[in-house]
Amino acid sequence: MQRRPRQANKKRPSFILFTADRGDYPGEHRMLFKDTEQHDSLSHVPFIWVGPKGAKGERSQEIAQMPDIGTTILEHARVEAPVGKQGVALSLAGGQGREAAHIQFETQRTQEALCTLPCVHTTIHDRWRPSISLGKCPNERIDLVDDPGERTNRWDSAAHADIRSRLIEGLAELDIAVVNRVPLPTAQPSPAPALSPTECSSAASDS
Repeated sequence: MQRRPRQANKKRPSFILFTADRGDYPGEHRMLFKDTEQHDSLSHVPFIWVGPKGAKGERSQEIAQMPDIGTTILEHARVEAPVGKQGVALSLAGGQGREAAHIQFETQRTQEALCTLPCVHTTIHDRWRPSISLGKCPNERIDLVDDPGERTNRWDSAAHADIRSRLIEGLAELDIAVVNRVPLPTAQPSPAPALSPTECSSAASDS
């Protein structure tokens, strides 16, 4: 795989990227095939980056998502990303990466085990995985370090109430951040200059 691109582009560096679609449930959590996407079986897929720069043969635990791949390629090529491009540059291109993965599962397919039009929003951190659901599924807060099988729901744990509040706030911020705000108007008026206190008094007197 590495030899052919390098032979075709001997004067230019070549990169090889390998990743995969989301996985399938093999019976975990009493599910088969594709379903809600917050569990490790579906969300954890390989991503391999091969290039002439950077470390060789290293395995990273950095959190990444599909939109980050395009952003990382543009950052590595020193190409400005277009307005509205989502995703962050990963550390292999000199970026900061992301603190958490953000998953919005919504489907128009009725699932009897869940509800009509089920919806689950999730963030995945190094340790915690909160999921907020509409439908029959309860909200979840999973400790991915102590419970890698994702079997114990700590959502109502009083001992971690402060952590739950911070996780909910982070999920809400990411839900807002991914809202598409383009295309922007072609002409945006400049904001009016702020008036000084003296000018404000004068304007009030004139009125």
